[in-house]
Amino acid sequence: MNIQWYKNDDELLPAVNVKIDISDTESQLRLIKCYPGPPATPKVVSAFKDCINLSWCPPCDTGGTKILGYNLEKNKTGTNYWSLVNQKGQITGKVTDLKLTSSSYTTFSLAWTKPKEVKGVEDEAQGYYVEIRPIESLEWTHCNATPISLTSYTVLGLKAMAAYWVRVIATNYGGDGEPQGFDNYIIAMPPSGKTY
Repeated sequence: MNIQWYKNDDELLPAVNVKIDISDTESQLRLIKCYPGPPATPKVVSAFKDCINLSWCPPCDTGGTKILGYNLEKNKTGTNYWSLVNQKGQITGKVTDLKLTSSSYTTFSLAWTKPKEVKGVEDEAQGYYVEIRPIESLEWTHCNATPISLTSYTVLGLKAMAAYWVRVIATNYGGDGEPQGFDNYIIAMPPSGKTY
């Protein structure tokens, strides 16, 4: 008896993930779930201020199947938080109702409402970054190295009477959402009745 097994018009032959047992009366096919090994270490092809082009070679061990794609992850230097760059999932939206709840000469306390989840458009936020930028600087700085799950945060170590731009960024496995900031800068000082 000669029985052949096919998948998508390709004959299946015994391999790492394909077992074919043949007897006088039957042929039994067993497919074993195997995973590919890691690809070669990525190489930087070119780097710019807002993007990096990478290349890599496919894994030597494909797990006996065709490689359909890759998950590419990134993390910010000095943090342990990794996020997928090319995930099919959606990034999250902007936080809402950002408020300055208290301030002093060295601190700002903030609160906000998490972004609304919009099915198929914006996924749920899994954490938040708070960023500040002194008024004389063009560079934003993370106040928290890893995303926080609470919807409030106190920024510490400010210079008395210095002016800062402040914003909050929601993040999830799809990446960082659009920042939400105040319309005006905030001065590191106790409240004076001014609303933001």
